[in-house]
Amino acid sequence: MDDILAFSLAALFTDWVWPILWFALGLGLVIFVHEGGHFLAARAVGIKVERFALGFGPRLFGYRGKETDYCVNAIPFGGYVKMLGQEDFKPLEEGQGDPRAYNNKSVGARFLVISAGVVMNVVLAAVLFVIIALVGKSFIAPIVGYTLPGFPASEVQIAWQHPTGGDTAPTTRPADSIGLQEGDRLVALDGDELSRFDLLKMKAVLAPRDRQFELTVAREIDGQEWIGTTQLGVRSMPEGTLGFGIAPAMGTELYVLDSDETPFKTGDRIVAVAGTPIEHHWDISRLQDAFDATPVPVTVERATGEGETQTLTADVRPSLRSRSAVLYDRRGERIEGAIVIDGDANRMIRTPAGEDMERKTAEVYSAGSDLMLDLLGLVPRLKVDSIAGGPAESADLEPGDILVNYGDRGAPTFRDLRYWNREFVNQETPLVVLRDGQRVTTSIRPTEKDGQILLGIRPLPDLEHPVIASVRPGSPAAQAGILADSTIAGVEVSDPNGGPPARHAVSNWYDLFQVLRTSQGRDLSLVLLVGGEEQTVEIGTLTPEVFDPADYELALFGAGSSAVLLPVSVTVQMSNPLKALAWGVRETGRFILMTYASLRSLFTGTVPLTGTMGPVGIGGLAISAARQGVIEFIWLLAFLSATIAVFNFLPIPVVDGGHAVFLLIEKVRGRPLPVQVMNIIQVAGLVLLLGVFVAVTFNDIRRLIW
Repeated sequence: MDDILAFSLAALFTDWVWPILWFALGLGLVIFVHEGGHFLAARAVGIKVERFALGFGPRLFGYRGKETDYCVNAIPFGGYVKMLGQEDFKPLEEGQGDPRAYNNKSVGARFLVISAGVVMNVVLAAVLFVIIALVGKSFIAPIVGYTLPGFPASEVQIAWQHPTGGDTAPTTRPADSIGLQEGDRLVALDGDELSRFDLLKMKAVLAPRDRQFELTVAREIDGQEWIGTTQLGVRSMPEGTLGFGIAPAMGTELYVLDSDETPFKTGDRIVAVAGTPIEHHWDISRLQDAFDATPVPVTVERATGEGETQTLTADVRPSLRSRSAVLYDRRGERIEGAIVIDGDANRMIRTPAGEDMERKTAEVYSAGSDLMLDLLGLVPRLKVDSIAGGPAESADLEPGDILVNYGDRGAPTFRDLRYWNREFVNQETPLVVLRDGQRVTTSIRPTEKDGQILLGIRPLPDLEHPVIASVRPGSPAAQAGILADSTIAGVEVSDPNGGPPARHAVSNWYDLFQVLRTSQGRDLSLVLLVGGEEQTVEIGTLTPEVFDPADYELALFGAGSSAVLLPVSVTVQMSNPLKALAWGVRETGRFILMTYASLRSLFTGTVPLTGTMGPVGIGGLAISAARQGVIEFIWLLAFLSATIAVFNFLPIPVVDGGHAVFLLIEKVRGRPLPVQVMNIIQVAGLVLLLGVFVAVTFNDIRRLIW
């Protein structure tokens, strides 16, 4: 018991106490540097400083000097320097006779004092970025893992220009090609070097909707790396932001989510799959079509760092899913194209010819994203893969629970959840799950978040039990009259030599898939258990229109896997201090520009307001960064310091930028604005800031709840 208590206390200190202390110290540093800039500038121009405070509200402790009170206040989010004759939070008064008062100094002196805090934050950010460059930090590499169908990256025409080197000159120039490919290295966007993947993503998120970028890309062709260029646009992503439709490349190193369910360990590196050497994650993808849904031998270099290799087979089974690009209508007819805009009422589908057509969402079935798995129109039940909080926690759901009845409507598909949740939102709804073979009855209240109705679970297909949750309309199974809640017991396949049909037992959905993929061109019947009785239902000849193995994905480390591949990373590290200084200055400028671009995108609507973050959210990020290590935390502090510099110099009353505007107006007019006018503007600015604070804090709390 004492050991458990000691372990719990150690975990509490490591996961919470220490990171929170780091956050408090880091935030204090950023505020101290900002206010220190005001303080030093004020003293330099002869202004009397009455208080140097970290935080707002009641004074906790401090030191009272000859004329300045140095103190720490109760509310830690901010700080201020109180100068004689300058008030932020109470009405101004006419006249201040002391020559050391703020308002008795020249406009230039006051502008220097006002801007000094922002300048110091910029300097701090640059210094922190220089430290990062000297020590080194890993980033996701700008390498293409795959492109999303129907998005710009999959459609662009690339003009190949010249090879980057090699001992022999190429005999022919490669033909122009369509679409980025796995392994392509993203070199530059509009001439700006893409040293890491997050720069590409940020460019897309902050771009105007009609923006076209010039992308430079490198690709290995016939043993040589060629440089190509193309024009790349942005398009609305399903989450509401803009994107190019590019996913980063995964590496071959594994991160283990649940060590109890996999033989792998975090840090293991895949070196071979089924005896085939592996260098990149796409090498695994190219092998997956040959998987047969049985355990696959995977050879890894163990995480011990001693070069030990081991071949693992236990429980290394690929996940099975339908491809999301496989679409059907209500009649069961195949729709050629890809969903590029997925709305609650309508879906925009882009055809292979590049034409867009709009269909009602309720009339289009995506075999992958709606049903997750669709074999002959048969859809498995859903199981709870993980709990995301909210309603699921209140309903006492557990990972592994199988959804067998929701709202007295039977077992839901993923598509059903989308529609039924809207009907059940904010209503206590009955739910029955299967847990360890026993039916458990509970109730759940779906809740709305950002326009979506959610249960707080991550559902995946229950592939281990061949029970039918639903039958897709118009499918071969529907035409054969198969009903939901039946259990697939076996498959009968005709003998091409005229003999009796062969019967194959089915104990899970993998078994059914394996029989189907090896029975093309033969007549097929399903053996079902309905109400405890066995029934045989004829499906007919298994043609590619009825079942095509190419419509399915078998992924070793896909959705639901206990071990996932980590992204390919690139390390930024510079031993030359001058190069580190240049990188730090460039990185600071980039973050400042991105912050301004983010504000512009908020006003233009390309970034949703729900994407904003306030003190609570920033605190959560800081705690998470502190858990990851000192460098990640320093990176966050540098970002925070640059961001504070931007927000503090916005032309909003109360903050430094608002004071700077007053000074510019005074310089132009030759005299300051009337005190009454400035008081009204200051109060309006304070109300605005409080409103923004409440809004972003509300967003933060909503994220925490979910």
